[in-house]
Amino acid sequence: MASIDGQMRQLASNHYKTCIHTADTSRTIHKDVKHILDIWKDGMGIVCVQAFHNLIPAEAFTREAAMIDAIGLPRLKNEKCGMYYGVVASWNSKLKRRLGAFLLYRALRIFITQNEIQLKPTDLK
Repeated sequence: MASIDGQMRQLASNHYKTCIHTADTSRTIHKDVKHILDIWKDGMGIVCVQAFHNLIPAEAFTREAAMIDAIGLPRLKNEKCGMYYGVVASWNSKLKRRLGAFLLYRALRIFITQNEIQLKPTDLK
């Protein structure tokens, strides 16, 4: 998870690296690229939910951190927890997780409304 611009840049970067890897198998595979290749090998695609738009970076990072805490870092591919900014940084863990759960619920509603669009290798050519 990340801010929308950052999320799209990261997704595009991982897809680019994945495409390069499929063309040149002599390169070492980054674990994120390997994860994408494994998903594609299983016949699935990558889903990018654009839930929150026009946020300043501090707000986006705070929301990302709350959602990571709500899900739990061990259940994600993220290497570290997010950073909290502003008044939310002073909240206790329970309130931060509740905020994350609320934001995930809002993202789910947006996901359901937008329909699922999976990005597959054929979409990148």
